[in-house]
Amino acid sequence: MPDSKPFSGSDDPQLREGRRQCFVALYNFNKNAIHPTTSDIERSSLFSHIIPKENIGMHVEVEAGFHCQYGHYISIGDEVTISENCRILDAGRVTIGARSLIGPDVSIYTIDGYSEKGHNFPWDKRRCIAKPVVIEEDCWIGGRAPYSGWSEGWEEQHCQGWNLR
Repeated sequence: MPDSKPFSGSDDPQLREGRRQCFVALYNFNKNAIHPTTSDIERSSLFSHIIPKENIGMHVEVEAGFHCQYGHYISIGDEVTISENCRILDAGRVTIGARSLIGPDVSIYTIDGYSEKGHNFPWDKRRCIAKPVVIEEDCWIGGRAPYSGWSEGWEEQHCQGWNLR
């Protein structure tokens, strides 16, 4: 999927199984991350069942309510904070640069509809394309911001409700 070829997640048994495994890991993380007796080490361990440990930087804080589709297409830099209820549709690669702050209720989308000019695909034949999302170092994405398919960096100001430094 990260190579931007058209796909349908419902047709592919491997993709369905990947989403199912991620859902189980998300359930365990979100259920236990808010429990007062869960240590930071346990929380990190639970989160590494969603996103591979090698894709997670040092001193990363992710609050409960986190959701994604697969997890293994996400990379998080050092000293990143992801606030509650972040949703990442990660059919494509998502890179979150070091020292970035993702506000509450932010949605990050890598999926775009696919169409060929002049073709109207029937519902059961529709496909999507995954586009990468790169959030560069030292970015702040304010609460409830939708974010999709391109790169933004430190020099940006405001783009349709996104608060980026």
